[in-house]
Amino acid sequence: MSTIFFINTTITAAGAGNHRIMCIGDSITESEKRENSWRYMLVQKLCENGYKDKFDMVGRNSGFFNNSDTDWDSEHCGYYSAKADHLLNGGLPRGRDSHGCIKQWAPEYKPTIALIHLGTNDSRGGQSPESTLKDIEGIINHLRLAVPVVKIVVAQIIPIGKSGPEKIAQELNSKIPTWAKTVTTDESPVKVVDMHSNMQIGKDQGTYHPYGQGSKKMADKWYAAIEEWFAPITKVRNGCVVNFRQNHENKQRQHPLSLNKENKMSIFQLNGRNINSTTISSFNLFIVKSRNEPKGYKVLPN
Repeated sequence: MSTIFFINTTITAAGAGNHRIMCIGDSITESEKRENSWRYMLVQKLCENGYKDKFDMVGRNSGFFNNSDTDWDSEHCGYYSAKADHLLNGGLPRGRDSHGCIKQWAPEYKPTIALIHLGTNDSRGGQSPESTLKDIEGIINHLRLAVPVVKIVVAQIIPIGKSGPEKIAQELNSKIPTWAKTVTTDESPVKVVDMHSNMQIGKDQGTYHPYGQGSKKMADKWYAAIEEWFAPITKVRNGCVVNFRQNHENKQRQHPLSLNKENKMSIFQLNGRNINSTTISSFNLFIVKSRNEPKGYKVLPN
């Protein structure tokens, strides 16, 4: 059981400052339209969960491939036909070499969260998993040079509808978890998200690219991976325990927490007594998270 201390007139989420999210990948990341874009669906999901003002999608590219639909937060670093080494060293295909590579993007956009789905075109080209992972590690190194505390999520890539490349992709996916343990740090964690399982060719995706349903599955998995870095206050539930004591009072008393109808913590009850934002400052409060509560929330001072 962990205890978190604060004294304030409001209760806010940890890490509630704006995150700059960079999506790094190939055509699966760039996509051609909203209906098949996991990026668009991820942006919608973040906004729906109260983070509209807590993030900014960043990158050299925007919108979709051959589609100037940019009236949403559409910036990214996804490029059709790109391999991991293109994003690391430059030479982007389809006449977009002028867009540069991570060596320019990382210091310019300074992402605090990076979502990486790379390896499809590498596998299609017969590139070894070891070579692909070396390129991805190089990308991570440049991200950390720009932002030492950047948080990174690397995907085990979605299926490929051709047997030869899919065999290489599966080998790559099998190596990613062990590799990730060698590159993760406490300061800059590397998570792995499984995008391969539960994706069915013909239902969720075509030979290479996800359909709408598959894109939603991907967006849901990205969201689940990064949600704790936003630490939503809505994770605090009725029945959590509040330890409180009035300022300068030595005796500590314990009461269950009840959220108000809007599920906000700025007004709650201690044994039936309403405590609101005008009176809460007279208390030192301790929110105690029980072991069976879901991961992903902290309460810290403003």
